Amino acid sequence: MDYETDSFNAELTDLLGVNTSQGDPKAPDTYLRDPGPTRSVVNDVVESSYAPKASSLAGRTIGGYVASKSQAYTVGEHVNMDLDPSVAQALDAVSQQTGAPFQVISGFRDPNRNAAVGGARGSQHLSKRAVDISLNGLDEASQKAVVSSILAQPGVNGFGYYPNSNSIHFDTREGYRAAWGQSRSSDSIGKGWPSWLTDQVSQWHGSAPTVSSIKGASKFSGILSEASSKTGVPIDYLIPVAKQESDFNPNLVEKGTSATGLYQFPAKSWEYLQGKYHKELGIDPNAPATDPRANTLIAARYTKDIRAAMEKAAGREIGWDEVYVGHFMGPTGGARLLKAAENIPDAKAADLFPDAARYNPAVFYKDQRTKRNPRTTAEVYAFLTNKVRGNKD
Repeated sequence: MDYETDSFNAELTDLLGVNTSQGDPKAPDTYLRDPGPTRSVVNDVVESSYAPKASSLAGRTIGGYVASKSQAYTVGEHVNMDLDPSVAQALDAVSQQTGAPFQVISGFRDPNRNAAVGGARGSQHLSKRAVDISLNGLDEASQKAVVSSILAQPGVNGFGYYPNSNSIHFDTREGYRAAWGQSRSSDSIGKGWPSWLTDQVSQWHGSAPTVSSIKGASKFSGILSEASSKTGVPIDYLIPVAKQESDFNPNLVEKGTSATGLYQFPAKSWEYLQGKYHKELGIDPNAPATDPRANTLIAARYTKDIRAAMEKAAGREIGWDEVYVGHFMGPTGGARLLKAAENIPDAKAADLFPDAARYNPAVFYKDQRTKRNPRTTAEVYAFLTNKVRGNKD
């Protein structure tokens, strides 16, 4: 099932320190399972390439929703305000409640626009459920009022603050809440932020994935905490991935495959990764994949390798949600899909990943039964990242 080119294998050998020409560590049955619906972790990146000209949308219809005539915000000249009504209404409510003259600097993005500005491959902007606003020019009282209003909107479940540009992203994703900072991960909350913002968002973010909020996670709370502490992988990434992969069943063996345990490692992957990491992690070298502690620790440590490989391939920092692409496809396939989504976003993903598409038609085709309406590389990337995000674009 190794469909990578020799040149790409050579590159990933350098990235990962393993000979990928001999097959991905997660091969051969990486692609034999299809992810079901799950939830969210992290998200987006601010768009910054806007012309200074702005306009008011007072009284105009945006996303099927008529903005209030007294609306105070303005919109950057090149911002597409074809928004989902859920975020359009939240935006209008914030304006009505605060009267603050903030500027909308990003709305809907098509895949090409999203790639051009460095947006996350599964960005909520692609599904019309997100906006970014600039706080520049607002005094502290107005900034506090805007943030308080955003966090109070019933449909808002995603919030990011980028201190480098003093801008905010918010979205109406489905699922539990996600928050992040400049690095687009939850561990950057508060870094470079004013203290009042850190306090507000931390309190609001209390319903993010925790061992007490996700069914089945509480029995593994100690293991999850240990894995996060030892590897630096956020616990709010480990939780939804385990929920996605096994629904917290440590004895699960996926039908028709060898994928086993909380994080569903195929047999060959488990053998390879256990040999590689058992000393570093202090686990029994003969522990079965059904051992929840061994499975979780290895999953967390492997995640660091996946992220490093994909970041080197991308030439940028990637969000933890994007790491799931590498978990599902294997680091080689994940990095290859990342490159394809960035460089050829409109290409049919099934043409580039025929084996993965054959085993996972629901991922690669919008109509999995007939295998019609194939998803593009950008759409498959978004589909997979959203499996651990909670949105459905």
